[in-house]
Amino acid sequence: MRPSLICFFLALPIFLAAQNEAGAPESRCRYRPSREFILSKTDTCFNLTRQEANRAFSLRCWDEAMALYRAAKSCANANQKARMEMNKRIQACRDSSEQELRDSEQQARRQLLHATAGNLAEDAKDLLKNYDRSLSYRLADFAGQYIAPGPNGKCLQALLDAWYYEPPIQPGTPGYKDFQVPFCYQLDYDLGSNVQVRFGGRDSYQRLYAYAPASRQLYSWDTGEFKPGKPTQIEEGFTRFDISPDGKTMLFFSDKSIQLRRGRSEVFRINAANVQRYCFSNSGDEFLYFDESESKIYLVDMEDAYAQRKGSQRPGPKLLVPGVQYEVLGMAYYEGRIWLGGRDSLVVLQRTGKEAQWLLEKSVAWSQPANVYATGLQLFPDRQAAVFIYGTGAVYIPIAVNDGLPQSTGQPVTLRGTPLAIRQDVSLVAHSQSDNDLLYLLTTDSGAVRHGAYLHPDDEFMPMNGAFSPDYRWFSAATDTGTLKLWALTELKNDASTSLAGDDQVEFSPNGDYFCRYRHASLEMFATDTPHETLYKFPDTIENCAIQAVSRNWVVYGTGENFLRARQTVTGKMFEFSTDGTESQSAIDDAERFVAYTVRADSVVVRSLVSGAVVAQKSFNGYVNRLHFVPNTGEIVIIQRDQTESDLANQTIAKIWNPSGGEEPSRTVRLHDYNIQTSARSADGTAVALSNGRDIRIFRLDNLLDENARIRQNGEHFVTAVGFSPNGSALAAGYDDGTIVVWDLANSEPLFHLQTNGFWIESLSFSASGGRLRIKTIDGSLFFRDIDPGVIRDLAQTTFRRLLAFTPVQIREYGLEKALDYSGNFQRLAESHDLPLIRSFFEYYREQALSSNNIARVKSYFESASRLFSKLDDPVTQHALRPTMLEIYEDYIWKLLLRERNSEAERLVNEFNRLFDKPLPAIKSGAFSALMRNDLANAARLFTNYTIRVYENPASQPYLWATLDSLQQKFKQLSEYNLLQGPQRECICGMYSKVLDIKTLCPTIGNTAAVPFDVETRLRWNIFQNLYTAAYMSNHSEKVRLLQQALDDAKALYRRNPTVWRGQLEKAALRLAQAYTDRGTFEQENVVSATLYRQALNLLDTFGTFTTLEPARLKALISSHGKLGDYLASTDKIAEAIREYEAGYKVAEKLIATAPADSLPSYRNDRIAPLLTQLGMARLLEGNTVAAKKAFDQAYESFTYGLYSYFYGHVDLMEGRETDAMRRYGEIYSELQLGDVLFTISRLADRFPAQRARLEAFVPKLREMVQREHPEISAQGIDYRFAVQKGAYASANERWAEALEWNVKSLDVAKQMVAGPDPSDLLKGQLLDAMLSQSFYLLHAGIRDTSAFSRAIQCAESAEQYAEEQYSYYPYRDWLQTNRAHAYLLRNHQGDRNTAIDIYRAFLKKNSYAQDYWELLQKDFRDLYRAGIRWPDLENVIKQIKPADIQLSKADWRDMGVEHTGTGADQR
Repeated sequence: MRPSLICFFLALPIFLAAQNEAGAPESRCRYRPSREFILSKTDTCFNLTRQEANRAFSLRCWDEAMALYRAAKSCANANQKARMEMNKRIQACRDSSEQELRDSEQQARRQLLHATAGNLAEDAKDLLKNYDRSLSYRLADFAGQYIAPGPNGKCLQALLDAWYYEPPIQPGTPGYKDFQVPFCYQLDYDLGSNVQVRFGGRDSYQRLYAYAPASRQLYSWDTGEFKPGKPTQIEEGFTRFDISPDGKTMLFFSDKSIQLRRGRSEVFRINAANVQRYCFSNSGDEFLYFDESESKIYLVDMEDAYAQRKGSQRPGPKLLVPGVQYEVLGMAYYEGRIWLGGRDSLVVLQRTGKEAQWLLEKSVAWSQPANVYATGLQLFPDRQAAVFIYGTGAVYIPIAVNDGLPQSTGQPVTLRGTPLAIRQDVSLVAHSQSDNDLLYLLTTDSGAVRHGAYLHPDDEFMPMNGAFSPDYRWFSAATDTGTLKLWALTELKNDASTSLAGDDQVEFSPNGDYFCRYRHASLEMFATDTPHETLYKFPDTIENCAIQAVSRNWVVYGTGENFLRARQTVTGKMFEFSTDGTESQSAIDDAERFVAYTVRADSVVVRSLVSGAVVAQKSFNGYVNRLHFVPNTGEIVIIQRDQTESDLANQTIAKIWNPSGGEEPSRTVRLHDYNIQTSARSADGTAVALSNGRDIRIFRLDNLLDENARIRQNGEHFVTAVGFSPNGSALAAGYDDGTIVVWDLANSEPLFHLQTNGFWIESLSFSASGGRLRIKTIDGSLFFRDIDPGVIRDLAQTTFRRLLAFTPVQIREYGLEKALDYSGNFQRLAESHDLPLIRSFFEYYREQALSSNNIARVKSYFESASRLFSKLDDPVTQHALRPTMLEIYEDYIWKLLLRERNSEAERLVNEFNRLFDKPLPAIKSGAFSALMRNDLANAARLFTNYTIRVYENPASQPYLWATLDSLQQKFKQLSEYNLLQGPQRECICGMYSKVLDIKTLCPTIGNTAAVPFDVETRLRWNIFQNLYTAAYMSNHSEKVRLLQQALDDAKALYRRNPTVWRGQLEKAALRLAQAYTDRGTFEQENVVSATLYRQALNLLDTFGTFTTLEPARLKALISSHGKLGDYLASTDKIAEAIREYEAGYKVAEKLIATAPADSLPSYRNDRIAPLLTQLGMARLLEGNTVAAKKAFDQAYESFTYGLYSYFYGHVDLMEGRETDAMRRYGEIYSELQLGDVLFTISRLADRFPAQRARLEAFVPKLREMVQREHPEISAQGIDYRFAVQKGAYASANERWAEALEWNVKSLDVAKQMVAGPDPSDLLKGQLLDAMLSQSFYLLHAGIRDTSAFSRAIQCAESAEQYAEEQYSYYPYRDWLQTNRAHAYLLRNHQGDRNTAIDIYRAFLKKNSYAQDYWELLQKDFRDLYRAGIRWPDLENVIKQIKPADIQLSKADWRDMGVEHTGTGADQR
């Protein structure tokens, strides 16, 4: 051996030994070289060194082992094979060292994660202080699942705290002892503003409904699993929603009508404007509403409303109270009386007298707190209460009721906060309070808080838009942003708690799975988990029964006569045996083969439950007070007291006896000076727990010498019961204060604790799965507590009912975003299908990405969102989160473009299109990407595709302005960042300067020719631009001109590719036809209207059947035929009118034949029925009553509500059956209906002179009959309606003198009606309508008598003065002024012309009616010229008043009576 090696080996033992010399620290792995190795001096040391190295290796001392293995290689007796072996061992040391390092790092990471999760668990507990129970649960559950998966005591404790949360009692708060904090769930989101929530249905079929006016969608969920149903599309115009108290009828309110719905097919509509006050009868079969404009109360019989009866319409609303003289803030219909509440008083109306009029029966004054102005009132006569509603609170007023009538009101109770809903029994009102961000459910009688939950500060609620479920288990409301929330007002815990307080005795089986109770001299057996279901019952057992032991099929009880009975619960088999005069203790083994019991207090007898024979008996030294069979062994744990010889103190001893061991002595647990108060054995029979009431000692039955674990004392509380978990890893201990602590037997530390009702825990056990605790307290309460997080999760949330999740602020505040960086968490979250939780992270990524200007951070959040989205496997979740993902994509691409990273943006655009199948945001991003790369032709094409798709997509229509505005903002941003060059700017301006407000970017209108369009794209853009501009244009003539240009371009596009562009042609043609029809309506049914209707019809037939818009074409044809028919019928061209109606009906049959089933009722009601009704009236005027009746029958079948019976009355009257006619007319219930009927009879008398006398003689009898049946219908109202109809008929036929004659009559009647006390706005409006018409008719009278112009001026001025004083918001005041201006211009006295010009100019500056005021004025000039009026110097007047942007053609001048000869420039 070389000298150097010899020196090395001589030095090595000394080096290793130095580690253990005095003052040297001991090796971290506790390795110490052996004495033999240290003293060894030989160089043939291989075996000794290898042996020492192996010892270091076994002690995990890798560095020392490697040094020794290297030394062994250098020993003189180490051969090649030995050295190779040492090399392997050295590598094994390296590998083990590296693995230990990795394990250490992982352990440190686990510890860090558990510490992080523990901190979140503490945060979760803090949230409970703010009543944010839902978020507390969410945070604890998230920490346990995503931060530190696996056992984590703090997370489990926080989860249990939230699940079993009972808020602390607040001293001095009324009712606070009953306070609960409900869980809050999120059912839907982004439903829009003003979402109204109601529950409907009863008993087992209950549903939650949410109506979103923005989308007109009615959403619904069942109230079991809250599975969503298919949304229902509601007709346009309905903005409010409610459900009747019986849950059967849905109500939808518009500014024109009320729609009552029962199911999907039964619909009833009431024509009543802006109804705010309504109610149902107790049974729900009658609906009452107050028409504020008429000051009348109407009633609808719900069964009649939905009934179909041949020959008559469903009965309409019946007038109950003709003139309500009281303020109506709320109403109720109770036991045949109408309750009306105002701000100052409550009145009750009762039907009395021979004429059954509704008269005041009782009035009670009441008052509200100061500074409260109520906006609503809900009356509850059956509950003897009323609740006033105002913006920031509610006021509950109790009402003393006697014999169904209010006698007095009690002390008001003010309930603070925005009122959301009133429970139907009026016991609770839900309020949101913004000052402390809480939802409160307050008792109405005292204002005490019953429920309270935290609300996010951003959550705002509209008053009275929430609802309680009929069973009061749920409360729901939607925020102002459309998030639908649901609160559980009953605990969802599956605790099945019961009370055993009335039982004389209760005893549980050793494993806690069964219990037997003795009550009323009967024994009853139960499974503990189903304590309300009796398994077996033995009545009339004995008196003074003492239950000793219980198992699945046996019960042992004392008879009170020093005997025990063992009874089989299934067969009734029974054994009886003596206890020798002492109180006995008993036990049954788990296999139910033996029963053990004590005799003479200190002896134990074991008997067979098969034969009843004694199989073993042993005497113990001391009183035996408890027995336990040890499972799987047959041994018995015996707890006994022993009187020592030295003193009188009791010593408790635990012994293990094997009854089958013969004379084998029992084994004693070595536990000295320990008074055992309670005990339990493990389910596997390996351990026993003993407690003296302070601490708890755990012994393994195979080692009774040393305790296996010791559970420390829990403060000052006494242990009163113990029980092992099924796997023996934990022990539950119950204490005298009602607390249960579950201890981890591996480290004797608490896992978690639970609280019951504060009473002494008498017994407890785990369920067989270990996921539930069964607890009985000394007061007789039996509790169940789920402790398995998986079970709790299944109870807390279902597939469709998910708890509210985190906001982006909360994710940031608690650092939750880091959790998804941990291995597998993206996948775990995606597979959870927990949409609110998944969505919360998407919203976080979205908010962080969109708000950041750091492109690296934006990219990071984009990649996180993309990664999570890629792992979603649920189509519903993908669909819900797709818009957010698209927004994140679009934002990232945009920020790349702003940094001129165009290549990267282009790559991302391609990916965007590939993954999401070319969505609109991808097309938009692609357009900007092409623009920034100066690929202008592609940019123009993509911008065109994007803009047109947005414009044509019905789903985008509500957000069209916002969508185009986002384009506008991006163009401005590019300009501000100096990223646009000349050609790029020209492209943008050429396309969008007429569509968007981009004047800063494009000071002048851009040149479309500068845009590098291809031919088809240019045509498409021109079509869009004209369609879009026309849609927002109020001038009908200009709209027609633009749409004609659009149609011309659509024809050119169609010729290029008929297959692809047919849809554009149809769309342009349909829009132009609609514009013709709209202009015809604007012309107010004159000869010009007829021409326009015919133009529409011709255009709609020009291109044959449409491919994509055929239903729309058919509807437009029906409308145009109907309007043309109405014009022809009104001008006595009856035969032509019939042809139009019949042509429209043929088109309608085609529409019905191809319509989807769910559209048929609306098509028949809205399209066909009105057409057939008018056809029937035209046939009647033709004299063909048979054809008229046929048309009426068809109309009746088509109308959802049937047909008014008076149409059939016309047929009966014309056929001479006056009695039948009178019966049909008997269903008339309003002045408007009777006026229409009298006008029709008058017109029939004019057309058929032979029947004039008979028809005129019938009229007085008809009037008398209707007024007798309906005393509320006034003769003046009838006369007014009739005169208005006659005047309108004369005007339509240009018989202006006759029109003026009838107008004078209507005006006289209107003056009489407003002369009464406190006339309604309706009557005032009728008077002003008559004066407006007279001022116009007098202009025509001026053709023969120029003094009529002065009378027209006087009439208009009088009307203006009356409107100013009595009805300032009369909608047609401006038209009074134009009539006055016309009269001044036509009278043409000194100064009249200038006065007229001033009035015209003032009129043209206004814009109140969404109409073009110049077009209105031009129409008047046209119509009056056509009627024969000649305007003095109209050309110069027009030049002075015409807006500068208006162009007039020679035809326009000619239509106004001016032969204009100026140049094109003069026409402007």
